[in-house]
Amino acid sequence: MIQSYMGALPAVALVTMSLSVASAQVSEVWSRSYNGSGNGFDQIYAMTIDGAGNVYVTGSTYSGGATGVDMATIKYNPDGDSLWVRKYNGPGNSTDIGRSIAVDADGSVFVTGESRSGSSSGTEDFLTIKYLANGDTAWTRRYDGLGGLGDFPAGLALDDSGNVYVTGGSNSGASGNDIIVVKYNNDGVEQWVSRFEGTATFGFSDYSYGIAVDPVTGNAHVVGHADNLNTFWDLTTLKYDRYGTKVWHRTYAGPVNNVSEKGEAITIDAAGNVYITGSSNGTNSSTDIVTIKYSADGTEQWTRRFDRNQLIDDPFAIAVDPAGNVLVGGESGNDYVLIKYSPSGDSLWARWYNGTANLTDQVYAIAVDGDGDIYVTGRSGGNGSSYDIVTIKYTAAGDSVWGVRFNGTGSFNDEATAIKIDHLGHIYVAGMSTGTGESGNFHLVKYMESTPTSVSDGRIAGPSDFVLLQNYPNPFNGITSFDIRLTQRGRIDLKVFDSLGRVVATVVNGLHEAGVHRFRWNSGDAPSGTYWYRLIVGEKSETRSMVLIK
Repeated sequence: MIQSYMGALPAVALVTMSLSVASAQVSEVWSRSYNGSGNGFDQIYAMTIDGAGNVYVTGSTYSGGATGVDMATIKYNPDGDSLWVRKYNGPGNSTDIGRSIAVDADGSVFVTGESRSGSSSGTEDFLTIKYLANGDTAWTRRYDGLGGLGDFPAGLALDDSGNVYVTGGSNSGASGNDIIVVKYNNDGVEQWVSRFEGTATFGFSDYSYGIAVDPVTGNAHVVGHADNLNTFWDLTTLKYDRYGTKVWHRTYAGPVNNVSEKGEAITIDAAGNVYITGSSNGTNSSTDIVTIKYSADGTEQWTRRFDRNQLIDDPFAIAVDPAGNVLVGGESGNDYVLIKYSPSGDSLWARWYNGTANLTDQVYAIAVDGDGDIYVTGRSGGNGSSYDIVTIKYTAAGDSVWGVRFNGTGSFNDEATAIKIDHLGHIYVAGMSTGTGESGNFHLVKYMESTPTSVSDGRIAGPSDFVLLQNYPNPFNGITSFDIRLTQRGRIDLKVFDSLGRVVATVVNGLHEAGVHRFRWNSGDAPSGTYWYRLIVGEKSETRSMVLIK
């Protein structure tokens, strides 16, 4: 079921779009920079947010002196105040880098990355740390593979029971690099380690680059590449159950043998469908973007190849919107590229953006809101020979809404590695920025879109007098919250519907004063699936979707 998408593609001419906050429908709330004590290169590699709007970032910082490069993790409150900074210096007094981060419902923070050991070989180990909400270290775990050689984690994920799953590549010695998944419980006790080796047992060629865990079942899915006989590197996807048993694995070899395929990113939906994207050599010697959807049992639903005029195409991020559409971001012919597929794999549209300089523009991260609007960020060539951070919003139809270009004070390289949206619709972008006289700093910025409101006195709220925010969390398990802002006193009628249009619950129906109101819905015995909620205020209504996972 392979479909190619080649030749001329529909696109928005973003080269003419003004990428300035002043002319856009978005404004900067605050930005924060962190420069390590050694005034060296510091970069955020991952970010997450919690339900209260706190922001967590992790990466590397140059501390100078004997400690070298340390893992650094920072917690900010919604106003951008730094609540705590934690640095980790491994036994090797060398390079320690945070690669992935997650936060649980209690506010505990989990980070993973590589850490140089103190042994004579001085190789890298998996490092996983749990911090409590106040920043205290709950536990630290190191994993050194079978060969005592280099081990490099790429991702971390949690389930609803507080278990922690880490994936990456682990050098087992004679047989080279293997794909590895390690599971810890919430107390840091190792539950199991699963290793996967391709059919060609040589070289250092098996590695995973992304992980997605079903929060309820604890099934873990990873994507990367494995070295196989006759086909070289194949794009490889694996599913493990909560006990570490391999449920299935799938490989994609592409149209040309003895070339490389590489899985870059993975996500899952509420039904357990698995979506992966990666790069694959095409018949024209350039790389294409390949995207695959598997069902929960590993059955291939569809495979799509994206080739823009035989240019080099590479993906870095994937996301699924509330309607099940698939978004893939990366680079195409040195331009930003964003591709959208329908749930059945139909190619809906592709958009690209070429920066102000003839450099490589790359989308590194994607976020999708409850309306299906899409936000991308990464790096884009700016003036001279440096890169800027460019963040763009598209509607679900692929229309560009606004774009913001950020160039640090040093007018050198700046890039973003993560983007998130909180339950109030604020947009967070994190990465690295080079300032004047500096090698590189943590960079974190919070944006807010303008929301026009209409206010008049002495009447019940009418058609333009409310704002309905996306429920949070979404997807959710059990309880979710709805935030509604009234500019005037009015009657709120909020109902939940199932996929057949039947009323499942009336969340609220009554008069309320002006202001922000939060209502919670306990889904009780309602089954997993997509639900809709409709708010009626006066003569106006608004409907949004949400996903229940049990």
